[in-house]
Amino acid sequence: VLRFLPSYSRSANVGWSIQSHPHSVSTLLCLLCHIIADLFRVSLIIQGEKDDAQVEAYLAVEASYTIEVKDITRVIDTRSALRKLFPEAEVTGAVFGVVVSDDNKRLARRNRIRVYETQLPT
Repeated sequence: VLRFLPSYSRSANVGWSIQSHPHSVSTLLCLLCHIIADLFRVSLIIQGEKDDAQVEAYLAVEASYTIEVKDITRVIDTRSALRKLFPEAEVTGAVFGVVVSDDNKRLARRNRIRVYETQLPT
């Protein structure tokens, strides 16, 4: 099951009522979409629960043929933002790619980002 930030509304406090500004609903939704898109520039965010403790869990994933420093940085930034939004949740990150240099593997692991290398079918 893939869900994109289903409990975001619990963490947001916009400070005004949608009922009192009905003409602004579409503007607000558009603005929130842009904020979320800017904040989460990774390929995928997976939300679930840990079976053992009923704790929310989030995984920030960047998938690319060649994993570069910018991909790892995106995961780190998104993981940090998710931790701020959901302080009670377990948040982790991962990169998936075909080509990952040894330097980038070390960088990811130093930052506690999981590295998954795969091969394309031939």
